Amino acid sequence: MKNKKSLFKTLLIIFIIKYSVVGMLLFTGAKKYVHSSNVELFTHELISNANIIIPVIEESLITKEHAVLHSIVRAMASNSNNRMTIIDTAGNVLMDSAHDADKMQNHANREEIKAVIDGHPHGKSMRYSSTLQKNMLYMALPVNVDGELAAILRLSVPVNEISVFTNAVFKNMAFIFFLIILIALAASYLISKKIASNISKLSDAAMEMASGNFGVRVDIDSKDEIGALAQSFNKMSDEINILFKEVNEGKEMLDKVLASVSDSIIMIDKSDKTLLFNDAFKSMFPDTQTGRHFWEFLRSKAIEDALRKMKDSKTDNMISGEFSSAGKDFTFVISKVKNEDKFVISLKDVTKFKQLENLKKDFITNASHELKTPVTAIIGFAETLEAEELSAEDRRYVEVIKKQAQRLSNIINDLLSLSSFENIKESEKKELNIVNVIDNVVSFYLKKSAEKGIKITSSAQHDLKNIYANEFNMEQLFINLVDNALKYTEKGEINIKAENAGEFVSVTVSDTGIGIPEEHISRLFERFYVVDKSRSKKSGGTGLGLSIVKHIVQLHHGSISIESAEGAGSKFKILLPCFVRV
Repeated sequence: MKNKKSLFKTLLIIFIIKYSVVGMLLFTGAKKYVHSSNVELFTHELISNANIIIPVIEESLITKEHAVLHSIVRAMASNSNNRMTIIDTAGNVLMDSAHDADKMQNHANREEIKAVIDGHPHGKSMRYSSTLQKNMLYMALPVNVDGELAAILRLSVPVNEISVFTNAVFKNMAFIFFLIILIALAASYLISKKIASNISKLSDAAMEMASGNFGVRVDIDSKDEIGALAQSFNKMSDEINILFKEVNEGKEMLDKVLASVSDSIIMIDKSDKTLLFNDAFKSMFPDTQTGRHFWEFLRSKAIEDALRKMKDSKTDNMISGEFSSAGKDFTFVISKVKNEDKFVISLKDVTKFKQLENLKKDFITNASHELKTPVTAIIGFAETLEAEELSAEDRRYVEVIKKQAQRLSNIINDLLSLSSFENIKESEKKELNIVNVIDNVVSFYLKKSAEKGIKITSSAQHDLKNIYANEFNMEQLFINLVDNALKYTEKGEINIKAENAGEFVSVTVSDTGIGIPEEHISRLFERFYVVDKSRSKKSGGTGLGLSIVKHIVQLHHGSISIESAEGAGSKFKILLPCFVRV
């Protein structure tokens, strides 16, 4: 209300000042205009009076009846309230209605007289009269006899008579102008009040919108700019209200999604301060608060290192890893919010999964150890029976027992190998020249490949970098890959190629074998998964070879990929980290 009154007073003062200034300017201009108009009016009156008496003067000059002329001039001057003066062409005063002509000065240098002598149709001037001692308006016209200038008639009127007439007109104008000013002020008052009221409505609505009421509207029914502004405000209010509802709905949906997700999620800014988190994260880390650094309640060197790496590399790729805290095991994924310096950390509690995995591994290891002795005994007894004289049918049974027992023994050995790889320690790794490992594997399979008519070759970049790995694991990795290639290649060749690939060493094992159908590639590294079961049984495969390969690669922080098509061979590409000398 106070602001409304202040605005109203301001607008009213502005209008008053505006109309006062405009009024004064108009008043002054009008006064000058009226005075000028009255001067012109008196001028025309003088000319009209002159035109009446000039014929009389011309006739008197011809007849030389100056006494008659003098009486006529005085009579007309008295009736018209004009002063009349007759002057000869030399400037001498011949007759004057208000003064003795003999006592008057030569008028040849008077402005109005000089103009007529110089040939102008009339002369005009306004100046102070030393004879009458007042300001006078003078008008001079020629008196011609036979077409020649014979004399000059000058008529004059006191300026104060013009002023009296002007003031009388101006009083009427002033009264009218005063009424106009009063009407303008009244209109200004009403207009100011309306404008102040409308602006106050807009101001109140804006304040209400700022306080959160986005549905507020302004009721202003006018066709001026403020009315247009009110309509724009209402339209803006409607659009903001719709947008705010959409934002609220989106936020509610996001809150519901975050609340329903079992993984723990937290969003942080570039300075590691917490922006938002879900209930699962709060449940896992009760001290979580927005505005605090995440590492105040989530302490993990692995996450801090991964986050630092993401910030330094300025990449949008996700980074994942594992860490342990308070006796629990977690996996994490860090991703960058698109086009913003914000990061989302997702945690998953895998403690029970790890425990289950360990139980499964322990079971497999223990079962493999327990099965190894009886399977070895079965193979031994089968070999003993083979040495005995048996019928053809009995010998066939013994061969089946021995073959299946050997297959079971291979599976047990592969399972034990998997178990041993999972327990490998960093201390068992060293700087390793991968070329030596590859050469040993190629030498081992030269005879077997020659028996199948398959050529096996290897090549390496001359400045190939060393890797950081366990030598036995690397031999097992390439033995499994080459053995797998020999099983599924009937003709052609097997090639092993090693080369540098940035911070990694790339080793590609390719063959010209039967290839792998596309639908099987995604499951190829699963345990006990085989593409062609009949061929696998015939070759004695266990379905664990490629699983062991992938496990070894992961233990060495590398990666493996496959390129293959049915009937076009296969290509296994392994990336292993280079050795970094500290």
